[in-house]
Amino acid sequence: MCSLKEQIKICNKHHLYFTDAMKLMGATYLKFKPVWDDMVVSFEKKTGKRLLASWGLPTGYVLNYLDINLEAMLKAYEREKGSA
Repeated sequence: MCSLKEQIKICNKHHLYFTDAMKLMGATYLKFKPVWDDMVVSFEKKTGKRLLASWGLPTGYVLNYLDINLEAMLKAYEREKGSA
């Protein structure tokens, strides 16, 4: 799993690719690939558009789907930075 600082950096991207989301979750390829595939299918159904392999998913969609709270991450980073 990457550091909190790296997770925040990833979350600030406009779109997330598979590898970004995998790092964010700290998961292995085999564990995360089915989750990513489900997320892509869900996104395609929601938008009615076919996702090309070279495109990433919108960061907000990925964070919502994976139930990741960026604000909580930022607060934790500030606490971590303040105690160091």
